[in-house]
Amino acid sequence: QLYGSVFATETGEPIEEFILVTGSRSCGLRSESTHTDPNGDLSTVVDSKCLEYFTVSAPGYVTHLGQFELKAAGPDRNAVSTEVAYLLPSGEYNLGDIGLERGRTLTGHVFDADNHLPIGNASLQWTTTLPSRLANKAAMRFGVTHWEYAKTNTEGEFSLGALPNVPVDVEVLANGYFATSVRVDKAENVLVVYMQQKRLSTTRIRGRVETNLGELVNERVSITVIDLAEGSGCGYGFSDGEFDHAILPGRYEVYAQTRFGNSNKEIVELAEGETTDVLLVVDRKGRVNAEIDGLGDLEEASVVVWDLKGRRVSDQFAPKDGTFVLEGVPVGTYKLTATTNTRREAAKAFKIRKIDDDVTVALSLAGSSRLSGRVLHGNSGSTMKSVLAIPESRTSVAAWGHVYEDGTFEISNLDNGNYSVSALPIDPKYIDHEVRKRQRVSTEFDVTVSGDTEIDILAGPRRIFGRVGPVVHAEGAKITLSRSSDGKPIKTIHMKESGRFSIEKVPQGEYSVSIQQEGFVPFSKTLTISDLDRRLSARLKRASVPGPSS
Repeated sequence: QLYGSVFATETGEPIEEFILVTGSRSCGLRSESTHTDPNGDLSTVVDSKCLEYFTVSAPGYVTHLGQFELKAAGPDRNAVSTEVAYLLPSGEYNLGDIGLERGRTLTGHVFDADNHLPIGNASLQWTTTLPSRLANKAAMRFGVTHWEYAKTNTEGEFSLGALPNVPVDVEVLANGYFATSVRVDKAENVLVVYMQQKRLSTTRIRGRVETNLGELVNERVSITVIDLAEGSGCGYGFSDGEFDHAILPGRYEVYAQTRFGNSNKEIVELAEGETTDVLLVVDRKGRVNAEIDGLGDLEEASVVVWDLKGRRVSDQFAPKDGTFVLEGVPVGTYKLTATTNTRREAAKAFKIRKIDDDVTVALSLAGSSRLSGRVLHGNSGSTMKSVLAIPESRTSVAAWGHVYEDGTFEISNLDNGNYSVSALPIDPKYIDHEVRKRQRVSTEFDVTVSGDTEIDILAGPRRIFGRVGPVVHAEGAKITLSRSSDGKPIKTIHMKESGRFSIEKVPQGEYSVSIQQEGFVPFSKTLTISDLDRRLSARLKRASVPGPSS
């Protein structure tokens, strides 16, 4: 479980939409999710394996880099840090309040170095090791770089946004021109680039990148061309599935790199002035069209495909509507799991029977019952924001609902059964973390859910309090609170010198209060707890002392 908040450092205002990336270079894992919250709050579930770094980015802001520390936070470490996330005793990571700085925008033109005419459709990309108060230690350790991509218009104009206040490298690529790389200082916001034409630009290589189903890979792909005579390679940057490049005459090996994997490799021989067309094909493998039914309004789900040996094949975060597509699954038998930030889980097995198979998998988190009602705030001193329902069969959060301004709440999609229910004064996004810390305001009580079930929850600390006399003999008296239904003791306290006592956080129900003191007759009284507080006064009577035997 990761949680934190994101805000703009200049204004202090929350950033409502941002992207969280977690990953590991050593394990080759990377997961990206988009978060939208009016308060800038972040709460999500990620796989705990191979966590090394995280980034938080938003349009117009400089990307923030942090790293995970797998060891638990100790007394010599700050457990809440926006740059080093330590493992908390609860098994969670608090990313803290992450401030994003507004980035600078680099604008300018790209011209032909010979005739000074503008070059349209040139691509520009800046890269840098992400800035951090860790002096880039995390970035260098994990090889994390950030890039932004833009193209020039017909006038050769471009705009690159969200540059950090550090030097960056800008690479410029255009058909028929040699690649140009420029170092841009942190104080520069305007850049003019002149590109040199390739003199033998009448020799060209062009083509398409398709899947094995004949679909154009209409997304960012990397085209690589290797000169077989010299054994050297030159990448032609990113393409949208179609490419057209000027090149010197010669013999080349050409292939594409895509998210499906590498394409076939084609060998081409080009004479001067010749244009050769190439078709590069990538194996799309299987596609899983999946849907999660029963996601709550504030729930997020992490979905993972596992093979029969328990190895992760693919993963991603499901969007709010619960529908998603997983690409590139090889032929075989798998299990698809979905885990929400409220710890609800669903799983289903499926098979990819052939290399271009499309399968549909439906996961259901939805039960058929509903728990609703009203939260009565009483004298709790706090406004309840959430209602939590935990089933008997598990200790983690089963489901929760939002408490509205009029005190009403509703938790849908529950299975029938017995639940422990309580109200909390915390935002639902942090409910899992707070429950583990046992920061509950209302006392738990048991509810049997069957179909549509309505209850009222009395929020606030219920207590039984009072005084035992005579005071001079009350100190040390043992007071026991037991359930009337089965006689099971709930709490035991010992009387203080003043003779006053207080038993805090008593659930609704019927109880027996007993008071025992050596030399006095035991006292017992039955109380029904249905309001906030109950007062009890008791006066101990001395036990009769048997006379001497005759």
